[in-house]
Amino acid sequence: MPDKSDVPTIDLYHLDTECATQTEQFAEAGLKYANSNYNYRNAKLTLDVLKAETAHDSRLHPEKYNLDKVTDKSVEMVVTENKEVIKAEKTLNETELEMEKAKAIRDAWGQRGSMLKAEIELWTSNYYSDTGGASATRNDKAIRKAKKGD
Repeated sequence: MPDKSDVPTIDLYHLDTECATQTEQFAEAGLKYANSNYNYRNAKLTLDVLKAETAHDSRLHPEKYNLDKVTDKSVEMVVTENKEVIKAEKTLNETELEMEKAKAIRDAWGQRGSMLKAEIELWTSNYYSDTGGASATRNDKAIRKAKKGD
C-alpha cells in the first residue's frame, strides 16, 4: 500500500489552494511513475541479458554446469537456478511493485483533479449553502462533522 502521505485529499474549505497545487502535485506523481517505470524496464532488461548470457555460457561450457547433454530443458534449468538470475528476478518483482504503487498514486492525483472540478461546481451552484437560516443543512452538518473528525 502506498504511504498515506502520498494519497491525495481535498480540503473543501480551501479549494483555491487545492486547485493551485493540483497541477504541480499531479506532475510530481507522474514523474515518480515515469522514474519507477524506467527502473522496471531496466530491471527487465538486466534479467533478460543475464538469462541470455547464462544460456549461452551453459551451451558453450556444459562441463562448467555439470551438464552431460545440452538440451533446451537442461539449459533452462541452469538459467532458472542461476543465483544472479534469481536475484535479478527478485529485483524485477520489487521494481514492478514500486511502479504499480507509483501508477496508483499518479492515477489518484488525476482523479483528484476531476473531484476538485466537481466540488467547485457544487460550491458555485450553492449546493453547500445554508438555506435554513440559523439551522444548517444536512450537508453542512456532515461537512462540519467530517472536519472535526467525529
